[in-house]
Amino acid sequence: MNYIKYILSGWLLLLLNTGFSQSNLVVENNNLVVSGGFLVLDDADFKNNGTLNHTAGTVKMMGDANSKIEGTSVSSFYQLLIQKTLNDVLLEQDAIVTEELELAGGLLDLQTSDLELTGNATDVEGESANRYIKTSSTGVLVIAVGASAVFFPIGNSSYNPATLTNAGTADDFSIRVVDEVLTQGTSGTPFTIRVVDRSWFIDEGTTGGSDADLTLQWNASDELNIFDRNAAYISNFDNNAYDVVPTQAASGSDPYTLTRSNITNFSPFVVTSESVLPVELLFFKGEALEDKTTLLEWTTVSEINDEGFHIERSENTKAWKAIGWVDGNGNSLEEIDYEFIDETPLNGINYYRLKQMDFDGQFEYSNVIAVTFDEEKIQLSEAFPNPSNAYVRMDLTLPTDEQVIVDVFDAVGRQLQQDVQSLKAGVSNIALSTGHLAAGTYYVRIRVGAQTFQRKVVVKR
Repeated sequence: MNYIKYILSGWLLLLLNTGFSQSNLVVENNNLVVSGGFLVLDDADFKNNGTLNHTAGTVKMMGDANSKIEGTSVSSFYQLLIQKTLNDVLLEQDAIVTEELELAGGLLDLQTSDLELTGNATDVEGESANRYIKTSSTGVLVIAVGASAVFFPIGNSSYNPATLTNAGTADDFSIRVVDEVLTQGTSGTPFTIRVVDRSWFIDEGTTGGSDADLTLQWNASDELNIFDRNAAYISNFDNNAYDVVPTQAASGSDPYTLTRSNITNFSPFVVTSESVLPVELLFFKGEALEDKTTLLEWTTVSEINDEGFHIERSENTKAWKAIGWVDGNGNSLEEIDYEFIDETPLNGINYYRLKQMDFDGQFEYSNVIAVTFDEEKIQLSEAFPNPSNAYVRMDLTLPTDEQVIVDVFDAVGRQLQQDVQSLKAGVSNIALSTGHLAAGTYYVRIRVGAQTFQRKVVVKR
């Protein structure tokens, strides 16, 4: 492509009326002065390596091919008109517009560069769902915001403008919008449910002093699964978590808008809808395993500010004891699975519940579930051989280590002997000699704690 170069060595080029170019306009070294009329670039790039003095008139970028505003110098336009029939204007160097920005066709894509609108240019002309300032990367739109509402006609893959009013100290605000919501604000995994799939990154030039009202706009096609626009709110990611404010119904009918007031912390903002609980459980269940442990499982479908879960157990649902802790995931709008093993459940019924903790100390309890273990009982076999003439034996099964007292009585209840043994959990053999006893009927009593077992033994000669 040919280049028309205006190379000035101490001289000024004055364009009084209309200039027209289908080649690239390159400003090198010195000044390009535009003081009236139109400088029209038809499918041409504007490259500024010097200084642009634009005090009146309009720089018009038109045609049906992508065009660029580039160079090593920041260009300060008086009036900039974007009128593309196809494709866009790509900003590849920071730029300023001081009087008027008109969007008559196509998009102005900031890419990684910043665009500042000052003076009368803060009220952009001609913006629409098909003509807006595109924030496809890290570039931001900068406008000063005070007590009067300022409209930011931005979007990325769709038109998602924002409106700011600042009741505090007037300041320069920068905004861009991206097509996703991440669990950690600027990082993490994308949310897949319950949000408008957009994040608005908003920053004030001087930190502090602002008291802003923010209105965000989105389309029905921007909403992810089970987003509820009748119970939604604008959430700000601050202090490592998305905050929670009262829900409200969105205004409009595709597109929709929502407003949040008295904002003092900035970047990023999202539109979400949530249940009343900061953590929403899909289920909480327990299972008695063969190794005599309890498997507890639960799944969340959303988490906000979730620090984690205390696992609590009770034998009567009145007195509860914390038996473990599982870390939460902070903020999530996806299904997340959790599990915990209770290594030492109680015999009989075990009641379990979750105490979900927020980072700010607030908590909520889950539903209560019950897991039952058949209580292991002390068992004593019958005496054998019976009748006997030399010895008698019994098998004693203990669930835990115990002290066992063995007594032998005759038929009229006289105690003949006593033996105290410390036995391990499991099956133990208790053997008694009967060779020294006269023929007759005897009774063996075995005491284990509060339980007493008795067996009848017949001795023959």
